[in-house]
Amino acid sequence: MRTCHGARGARRVLVILAVLAVSLATSAAAGKEPAGPDLGALSLEQLMDVEVVYAASKVEQDPREAPASVTLITAAEIRAFGYRTLGDILRGVRGFFITYDRNYTYVGARGFDRPGDYNSRLLLLIDGYRVNDHLYDAAYIGPEMMLDVDLIDRVEVVRGPSSSLYGASAFFGVINVITRDPAARPGVEVAAGAASWRAFEGKVDYAHQFAERWSMLASASGYSSDGQDLFYPEYDDPATNNGVAEGVDDESYARFFWKASAGHWNFQVLGGSRDKTIPTGSFGAVFNDPRNQTTDDSIYASARWRNRIAGQVDLDARLSIDDYGYRGDYVYDQGTPGNPLLVVNHDRADVTWWVAEVDATRRFGTRQRLNGGIESRGSLDQRQRNFDAAVTYFDDDRNTRAVGVFVEDAIDLGSDVTLSAGVRYDHYDTFGGTTNPRLALVWAPGAKTAVKLLYGSAFRAPSTYELYYVDGFSQKANPDLQPETIRTTELAVEHRFSPALRLTGSAYVYRIDDLITQTIDPGDGLLQFLNLDAARARGYEVELAGRTRRGWQASFAYAYQTTEDEATGERLTNSPRGLAQFHLIVPAAKGRITTGFEAIYETDRFTLQRNRVDDYLLGNLTITGRIIPDRLELQGSLYNIFDADYGDPGAGEHLQDVIDQDGRSARLLLRCRF
Repeated sequence: MRTCHGARGARRVLVILAVLAVSLATSAAAGKEPAGPDLGALSLEQLMDVEVVYAASKVEQDPREAPASVTLITAAEIRAFGYRTLGDILRGVRGFFITYDRNYTYVGARGFDRPGDYNSRLLLLIDGYRVNDHLYDAAYIGPEMMLDVDLIDRVEVVRGPSSSLYGASAFFGVINVITRDPAARPGVEVAAGAASWRAFEGKVDYAHQFAERWSMLASASGYSSDGQDLFYPEYDDPATNNGVAEGVDDESYARFFWKASAGHWNFQVLGGSRDKTIPTGSFGAVFNDPRNQTTDDSIYASARWRNRIAGQVDLDARLSIDDYGYRGDYVYDQGTPGNPLLVVNHDRADVTWWVAEVDATRRFGTRQRLNGGIESRGSLDQRQRNFDAAVTYFDDDRNTRAVGVFVEDAIDLGSDVTLSAGVRYDHYDTFGGTTNPRLALVWAPGAKTAVKLLYGSAFRAPSTYELYYVDGFSQKANPDLQPETIRTTELAVEHRFSPALRLTGSAYVYRIDDLITQTIDPGDGLLQFLNLDAARARGYEVELAGRTRRGWQASFAYAYQTTEDEATGERLTNSPRGLAQFHLIVPAAKGRITTGFEAIYETDRFTLQRNRVDDYLLGNLTITGRIIPDRLELQGSLYNIFDADYGDPGAGEHLQDVIDQDGRSARLLLRCRF
């Protein structure tokens, strides 16, 4: 595997981008540019002047005061950079990286993302609601996610263990996706687009403000793509189409979203269906057969009531009902040499679950805030099956429950020092109870600087899939699995040289125990999940972000981490040592044209076979023209503009050690508002 520039060329470009970011930031601090058009709607204006984060403490607060290192990404950034999925958004966040296996998208943080994991170590919220599914505990961030990115107002990324507030899966952090306020863009918006590989998309939104506290937003969107023809040398044989996966990379989805507010009540319904043909021949399926495909169906409905009672206690009560269905079809040859017998194996998972939460917050004067709550969730129906036309290999129908209680106290100790202490107890009917604390000491002298000393622990509960799945020919169950645990200590610093220039940095160490690892039992050759490993890591992250009076915005972030197996000292698989992101937004023609450019650099990683995947540099360019301001907008994007040849490590189900990623591609999108 190589990059189009090679490692040395990629580093040279990276240095140039870093210098450019520092130069722009310096000019922002100097403030010598003449005043230009008002571009306050752009992201860094919001980020630096009117920041609010909810997910760090379950209350709205200034990120500087939050007991965590926080990044906010706004709707303006999402549009300026032409992001298509939540995975695209997270790839540009300090310390995060993305892996794609040509079927699902996975996110890594702080050097950790094992091939084959299901995004169960990051908690995904939509408007504060947990949406990790109840069977795999997976967070869906690619095209399989049910929410269209055009509906996102901002994304809150809260780093570090947060089980003291949220329980399971808040292991490396919490991602809270805040959807758009209907009052922000009332009316009808229609969008249509086309992209490489015969990809087409369309969307229609309707938003209306009926009265001061009555509003509604409805949206429907769809997408289809023929995909690419892909070559895999591992299958380079006439019997397997000479290694060419031909016409088996197609993808399509349909989504819907509805939200409404009425007084103290808020309601949401969202869902969709996504189909993806699998080109990699994963799980030993017959290569290049179009019947190898997965389907993901989701629907989610929630109600929320928020009010202040007795003039001093803020109550927040939420109830959601969720349903997720997975359909996997895999073709296997059960014949003999020269006499093939193709059989379609059906892998099925269906789960319906509920989540009920009540949180209360009480402030005592201006120096203390106490909040606590209870969360209960459980499945109404949870079934896993594996079968073909002749044999049922696995059929498991069971329900699981969990309940958690938390309390957190934030006290102003004086001299600009705040102490935040919280703890949560969770009980699962599968393994019992676990208790996780969090401590944060925040020193914020004045409005420019914040220093945070943070400690926390978190857990990831073994999923129903990991505990009980068995198909009779490749995998067996382990109902004795115990939860993984992590303990993290971090020092974070933020300094604002001016309202337009900010430097953020952090250093951390963490240790993971009882790491759930999928291994092959040498006795029978079957895969099984075991609590085998321990891991340790240390790293640092730094980011400089600024804007000029002309509206130019730039940021440069770099993260370095060493993530190792505790027993061997070896670097973990799919764990890059270095990550860098450069972002630039340039407005022109009095704000009617915006150019967004981002560059993503990632150092080498190890595969499961301990081979190296080389470092790479990605560049993405998006130009947005407002033909009729607030009415008609045309956007063009080029992704991977350097045409880097790069790949991601394969997982245990893949014959490929490295899975190649997309080359250069293009997208054109037209938006109309009425």
